[in-house]
Amino acid sequence: MFTIKARDLAATLDRVAPHRFRADDDASGLDALILDCTPGHLHAAACSDRTLAVARTSVAGDVWTAPVGYDDAAALRAWLESSGTVTVEHVTSGGHQQLRFTGGPAQITVPAASHVGRLPWRALLRLVLDARDHSLAVGRPVQLNADDLALWGNAGRDGAAIEFRSLGPVGTLVTAGPDFLGLQTPHTWDGWVPGEGWPSSLRTRLFLFSGAFLEVGARYADCTRTVWVVPARPGPGEEPTLVSADYAAVTLPISQVLAVGKFLIRLPDGKKIDDICEPCIALSCCGVGPRHGPRLRAQAPARRVACPPLNSCGTARDPKGMPSEQGPAHQGRGRRDRQPRSGDPRRGDRARCHGPRRCRR
Repeated sequence: MFTIKARDLAATLDRVAPHRFRADDDASGLDALILDCTPGHLHAAACSDRTLAVARTSVAGDVWTAPVGYDDAAALRAWLESSGTVTVEHVTSGGHQQLRFTGGPAQITVPAASHVGRLPWRALLRLVLDARDHSLAVGRPVQLNADDLALWGNAGRDGAAIEFRSLGPVGTLVTAGPDFLGLQTPHTWDGWVPGEGWPSSLRTRLFLFSGAFLEVGARYADCTRTVWVVPARPGPGEEPTLVSADYAAVTLPISQVLAVGKFLIRLPDGKKIDDICEPCIALSCCGVGPRHGPRLRAQAPARRVACPPLNSCGTARDPKGMPSEQGPAHQGRGRRDRQPRSGDPRRGDRARCHGPRRCRR
């Protein structure tokens, strides 16, 4: 919970609101405005098919992230017009994430959009800032103010793109199709360095739970292929709470999720559970690390049974791809299971479980 002036919050929303997908674009999974809080800043992030915009304002808040539909964001923006100082709270009620804004006796509650996919805006901005010193990007920056941009707005006829190309101390060359050329005189610039002061905002928000790191806003899948979202960092001594990305109004403590789902595997950004192959999910069940990211496992007994064979021939396979004697299809032809070598992490019964591999008969 934190307090912010209504005009500061409204200005932050206004800076990113124009960046959204068109109504005819098939991008409903990203058509939302992201409100993201860190201990030092409240961020508003939005994107379209060609742009990404992130604005921030200083606050003293907690760590959480919540996507908000544009209609709800517009209602919030209108409500801020009649407010002075606003208190912002991130709460979970009835299995839903909500943002509660209170200004005096007035209050508005904005629900989080459950249909929205993850927007990795931090990773994208880190890539952009790291690319500034690339040899192909070295040069004098193009500097235009709002009045300059208004002058060039009509240069592109019939949807032609307007290009701004720096000519160094001469100025900026402006082109818009084959029939337009222009020149913008240069500005003197003694402003801030782009990206200065942003490392704390772009840092990945991780917290440690049960010996594994979890990321706020990231998606995780369990062995039942149910996808869960980490909405916020828990307070000291509190248990993390997960929100289901598949079912509405389902919010559970992580211990209950692990009791049924056995483990949590991090889904890469932009990937869906259908994009993760069955062998990688099964490898987590076997205790072998999956290829797609770190996993958080439930407490398991000391002795594990071998996982069911998943090869098309009904056999489990050893690390070199040879069939073992666990399957009737290869009895008498496979090598016998060897005892694990010293230092081999697969000990006891786990030495029999080598994970599913494609049969190469």
